[in-house]
Amino acid sequence: MTRLQSITFIGINELQLNNIVKRINLNFLTSFTLHIEKYDDRRKKTTLSFLSSIMAQSNLRKVELNIRNDRISEISWHLHCRIEHLIINENITFDNQCRILSSASRLHKLILKQDLPTMIDHRKLTSTFPQITSLTIEQLDVPIDRLESFLMLTPSLIYLKLIGKECVTDGKRWEQFIQINLPHLDTFQFFMDVKKPIGQTREDLQIILDSFRSSFWIEYKKWFIAGELNIERPHDIQLYTIPICKSTLKYELYSEKIFVYTTSDVSPSTTENINELNLSLKMQIYDNNIPKQVFHLNIDFHGR
Repeated sequence: MTRLQSITFIGINELQLNNIVKRINLNFLTSFTLHIEKYDDRRKKTTLSFLSSIMAQSNLRKVELNIRNDRISEISWHLHCRIEHLIINENITFDNQCRILSSASRLHKLILKQDLPTMIDHRKLTSTFPQITSLTIEQLDVPIDRLESFLMLTPSLIYLKLIGKECVTDGKRWEQFIQINLPHLDTFQFFMDVKKPIGQTREDLQIILDSFRSSFWIEYKKWFIAGELNIERPHDIQLYTIPICKSTLKYELYSEKIFVYTTSDVSPSTTENINELNLSLKMQIYDNNIPKQVFHLNIDFHGR
């Protein structure tokens, strides 16, 4: 294996990894993905040596790491790391992330598939990372102040996607924050599950969405928002940009829902990004219930 350009290890254990890496020439590697399923601290040193060698490769551009924080924290990141696209699947500390971003001066696209790094609270943050122009955070569940503190580290963002809970409910606050701190932001996508202390109505949804109806949202940015309420669970609402930015969605057939939009032009493209549905099979399914672009369908028979 002398001219490999892309390597993907999924569900590997450290013993297997250590045996394989001895035979790999890393010089031509442009893309690397690693998911360690079973760890062995006796192999940790060899794993870290291999990962440090990976990060120093001059041709490497894309990396996805699904490994524990104690492994990521001890990787030696080359001072002039050339990675442009980084995906991190596990929680990491704020210090670890800052160390990575400080080394990866060419990193433009960052995807965090877990919540924000811990330990950002009560810090005086003096450094920023202007090289980051695209940021995605999934499973977001933090106070809005903490999220804003983190986003202030990435002032050059052009693309921002947030998936999680609670954080995007006040359009006026976000309008002011973006104008001051993210002046280059061109694409803003989010999908938020919001829990309210009292049951919500259509009128409540209208009030929430009114804060997203200013000229900034509608005319200047052309970012349109939807609010969704299941009548059977009125304490829980969903707020999201149109089209829906999630690729996987829990789909409830025949449930009675209320929808409110900040635009009257709601087309079938609202669901164009969804390619996987999770269904609870309570009633008969007809073809016209399923968006045409869905490729993966997961059906839960326990809901019957």
